[in-house]
Amino acid sequence: MTMETEDAPFDFLKAAMLPRRKKSGPDKKYATFNRRMLAATIDSLILMIFTAAPIEKLFPIRSEAVQKYVIDGSDPMAARRWLIRVLTDGEFITSWVMNVSAQALVIFLFSAVCWHFWSATPGKMLLRIKVADAATEQPMTDEQIAFRLCGYCVSSLFFFLGFFWIAFDKRRQGWHDKIANTVVLVIPWKTAEP
Repeated sequence: MTMETEDAPFDFLKAAMLPRRKKSGPDKKYATFNRRMLAATIDSLILMIFTAAPIEKLFPIRSEAVQKYVIDGSDPMAARRWLIRVLTDGEFITSWVMNVSAQALVIFLFSAVCWHFWSATPGKMLLRIKVADAATEQPMTDEQIAFRLCGYCVSSLFFFLGFFWIAFDKRRQGWHDKIANTVVLVIPWKTAEP
């Protein structure tokens, strides 16, 4: 039996009971789809905890627009008419668009700042991955950060196919990575020198 020493770094993947696959060849340095999606989930939770209430306070979705239409739950046709009225109500649509736009802006700013200073968001840092220039494996330039953010919009089109592309690409690049010429690399553990 082996005992873990205090010097051993915390292994988040082991703690999350995620299987660790032995990889060989040139693709072992690229972060997998699952690892990247877990990092994105962690980032989303962090943003939700810290920004959901302020965004809702500044850009509330107008519930009055929904409440002004009375619904009879026993009549399915009335429920459909209610839903159509709500979804076509100008006040509701405007407040919803403002709220979603504010959320997107916060996500973009958060990502840009993290990439600029650390080449990774908190979720990526926890999972030991970072975003780098595909050619040099050095930190991204500000131009690449801008292209990568625009690429997020492109990757979201067609049912998020640009993000699922990561699972099948040889270098694990999504469309946003290809647009910005970036890759997401696994950061190896630092070994102690004898």
